[in-house]
Amino acid sequence: MPRARRSKPLPLKLTIVFKGAKLNRALLFIILTFCFLNCQFSYGQTDDTLRGKFVKYAQDVIIAVDMQGLNALSETVIRQEANLLTRANSQLKQSKVETDLKALFALGCFQAVSVDIKEERNGIKVVYMVQENSVVREIDIQGNTIYSKAELIKPLATKIGQVLNFSVLDKDLEKINDLYLQDSYDLAKVESSVYDQESGTLFIKINEVAVEDIVVTGNEHTHDHVILREMKTQPGSIYNSLQLRKDRNKILALGLFANVLSPQLVPGKDKSRIKLSIRITEQKVNALNFGAGFSETEPWFLFVNLGFKNPFGSGQEMNLKSQFSDVKQTYSAQYYHPWLFRSPTKFNLGLWNTLAKEKLKIGNFIDQPEINVSRVGWLTKFTYPLGDDFQASLIYKSEGVKEVTANNTTDINYQNNSLAFVLAYSALGYNDQKYIISGSSVKVKGAGGTGLKFVKLGRSVF
Repeated sequence: MPRARRSKPLPLKLTIVFKGAKLNRALLFIILTFCFLNCQFSYGQTDDTLRGKFVKYAQDVIIAVDMQGLNALSETVIRQEANLLTRANSQLKQSKVETDLKALFALGCFQAVSVDIKEERNGIKVVYMVQENSVVREIDIQGNTIYSKAELIKPLATKIGQVLNFSVLDKDLEKINDLYLQDSYDLAKVESSVYDQESGTLFIKINEVAVEDIVVTGNEHTHDHVILREMKTQPGSIYNSLQLRKDRNKILALGLFANVLSPQLVPGKDKSRIKLSIRITEQKVNALNFGAGFSETEPWFLFVNLGFKNPFGSGQEMNLKSQFSDVKQTYSAQYYHPWLFRSPTKFNLGLWNTLAKEKLKIGNFIDQPEINVSRVGWLTKFTYPLGDDFQASLIYKSEGVKEVTANNTTDINYQNNSLAFVLAYSALGYNDQKYIISGSSVKVKGAGGTGLKFVKLGRSVF
């Protein structure tokens, strides 16, 4: 008879195929439980004749305990693992024999277990008759896309060429579930296991739950694609809780939203699909700031700053700034695009025009004649991600400088141009609950240009 594990059930369906017949695991469990409770073992070891033998030989001494039917399995190992209570030089006890039958069957490597009692010259002999499960000839895993078949089979104790053991198989299925869980595929699990005793083929079906759809709410101004393009999780992706948290952090890093709630899981059209619902709260998009201040070089100054954040709902930013004092006037404009040419290329453009009163500095000495310095320039920066943790930036800066003394006796014009390359690494550490607990960043910058050449290395940890 087919055999199923009787220990704590896994959240999966197990079916055993024996000579063309399929039995549901739940049905097998009910049948076996009924047999054990009534001690009338349906696998052939208790009938009227056998019950009569228990009565007849109740006081007789057992001279031997034999085991028949073993082919691939070691009798010594089976006896040790089953820890048989019925032993030579002891009296026959029906309760012990029944306990031994249950122990043999619970090992998980037998299709059927039965017993017979034979009368010998000097006593009686107890013979346990077993029928081994067939040898596993093939393991067929279906539904796996995250891991290859080889990766899933490698940690299993169930091996091709060995007799199938259902107790070992249950633990192997748990190993597969644990593998998915440790890599944050929280919803993926073994859905069913089917073993064909006749062909020796073990079929394992895995349900890797995929994202069916992502619905964003609360974005009255920002377009959906501005949010969704930041996510590595997309419709069709296998659900991964850690990746989803990283996606949420990337959305927050846009600086467009006051809050991004943790995505809610909604059942999909079937058990292999889920939908994600993401609710956000947008920030104010425009801001006008003005005020006054002072510094070492400026006893006082006034400033006006007009910012447009996400003006077109596509994540762009524009900023206009003016600053005035008796020694310096500055006008600047900045533009930022987070997704240039429909690619994850960040683009920055800066323009400025500054007029300031400065004093000539020669070595460590500052000459007294005051000069008017005009600086007009622009800067452009392209940043592209290299995987999850690296990004590269290319920065070009050009500035025209004009120096005129206060009495207009000296007029100097020159150009400053520079090109810089920056390679940055930034990584976050997460705990088991998927919360950020640490972070580190490394930045290497090299630049060259008019009178300029340097390499900088910076590192920070938190």
